[in-house]
Amino acid sequence: MTNDSQKELISGELNEFEDVDSSPVSRTELRAWFAFGSLADPISFCQGFFIPLIVEGMAASVGFEHSDHTVPCNTTEKSYSCDVEINGSWVDTSSFYFYTITLATFSQLVLFIALGAIADHGGVKTN
Repeated sequence: MTNDSQKELISGELNEFEDVDSSPVSRTELRAWFAFGSLADPISFCQGFFIPLIVEGMAASVGFEHSDHTVPCNTTEKSYSCDVEINGSWVDTSSFYFYTITLATFSQLVLFIALGAIADHGGVKTN
């Protein structure tokens, strides 16, 4: 490929983006962007920090001591270690949330693949 043909190819690719607004960002747009960020970040912070703590506390409230699975968990201790029984196996309450997220993600994977296959059969298939 020669330099001229490469330049034509690049200029042709750039012409695809002619509808992109390249004007400077106004103060109103900048304020809107900061407002969106300040409103969206607390939600993601809560999802990443508070919800795992709440789930761990709920699991510990029905769990048993790590050392003795017959004694209910004492969550008033400073560093308690509790387990929850799930289908005959014991899971630490600090790991319970992450197992739950993993199970939910795997369930979605199976469900989406199955629904995608169903959607591609019969009269509902899109072209």
